[in-house]
Formats: sequence, C-alpha cells, structure tokens
Amino acid sequence: MAAVFARSHLSWRGLGEDGMRGFGCPDPSAPGAPALAAAVIAHQGIAWSVWETPAQAAALAAALPDLGVDLLSGPRPVVEPLLAHLRPPAVGEGDHCPFQELRPADLHAPPDGGPPARRATLDDMDPLIDFYIRGFYSLARLPTRAAWHARLSEQIIHRTLYLIEQDGSVVSAAMSSAETPQAAMIGGVATVKEYRNRGLSARCVCALCADLFARGIAQIGLFYLPANKPAARVYAKLGFQPAGEWWLQRLYYW
Repeated sequence: MAAVFARSHLSWRGLGEDGMRGFGCPDPSAPGAPALAAAVIAHQGIAWSVWETPAQAAALAAALPDLGVDLLSGPRPVVEPLLAHLRPPAVGEGDHCPFQELRPADLHAPPDGGPPARRATLDDMDPLIDFYIRGFYSLARLPTRAAWHARLSEQIIHRTLYLIEQDGSVVSAAMSSAETPQAAMIGGVATVKEYRNRGLSARCVCALCADLFARGIAQIGLFYLPANKPAARVYAKLGFQPAGEWWLQRLYYW
C-alpha cells in the first residue's frame, strides 16, 4: 500500500525539478532495459519506499538525507527495517496508526435516509474551502484560502472527493489520498462539530468507496490516529478490516 502513494503522485507529477525525487536499486536480473528492484520516492519531505531484501532497505535508508526526507510513511514491515539502518539521533517521534483495508464484497452501506453524499467538482471550491479552513485534527492546516484552493483543485482534478451539504454549507467530506488502477488510500474524513453523530462521515466514506470500486479499484486502505475512536467505529461498520499498522516516522538529524 505504500507504493500506492508513490505511483499516484508519480502519475501526475513525474520525476524532475518540479516533481517527485527518487532513488532506486537496479535489478541485475532484469533482461534488456534497466529495471528497479527497490525504490524510495520523496515529495515535499515525505517518503514512501518499496523493497524486498535487507540490502535494498539499507541502500534506501542511506539515500533519505539526500532526498530531504523528514517523514517516512508506510506499513510497519516496510518502515521499521529502514529505521534500523539510521543512526539513533535521526529517528524522532512518530505515530503508529491502526491500518485497515476494504474490498468490494465487504462494503456495508449505512441505513438510507439523511442528506446524500455526492462527488465534488471545481464549482464546489468556495464552500469546500470554508469547510476545510476551519481546521480538523486529521487534516493539515493550510495558511491561506489560496493555499487551500491549490490543494483542493489538485484533489478534485487528480483524485476523488465526496461531500455532504446541509443548511447551505458543506458539513462533511471524505477524499482519496492516493489512487492507482488497482488500489486506493482514503483520508481527509471530517464532519463539522455541530453535525456529528448523524452518520454523515459514514455516508461520505461509503459513497467514496463505492465510486472507487465502480471504477475497478479492488482494494482500499486507510489509517487513523489511535486516539480517534469515533473513526474506528465508523470504519468497522462500513466493513473495513484490521490489517496491521501504518507508521508515520519523523526523521530529524539532517
């Protein structure tokens, strides 16, 4: 699932001065053109890696400083061995988050009734900015409306966002944080405080997952902070199953 992030960003940013940065280990057994056996991809200080052998993990860990990485993100079995190759002062605080997965046959729709969720478009920009600019503990806060406009435009154009409107405002939303033709990750799930405990987040996440599945995606993953018990209840009701830990590990020494 860590590769889903890297592939989804690479598909629209590519590699280069204004896009992603990366480091790869060549596959000596690949015939013809050079191929990669392992790689780490970095974007805005966050890195995701894919590897198979301890030697590859060591090589990727050594490349992290040159890529400007200060947050290593991924499933525990991918992240933990890389940390073992870093000097102890390099490893700062981190969050070890419950990770869950959902497949099409396991999706349970919430009861009918209440306002419907729909897919967001660029025409929804101003109400979406009004919604997200309030700040939610599960989302990064951006400093200006212009910054939110750029962030949400990217989301709507390149990925997927669902929302619920009530009383003339967006009151709940959920988005994909990464998508490939085979799998997706979701996040950015939030509901305005005054509208919580009405099943709106469940409705939004369900509509988002149903859309992704309808487009042929076969697996959806997500993680949430351990203290977020309401999120755990919502995802369990929708059919998500525990699948290990997702680590967000800070790196400091460079």
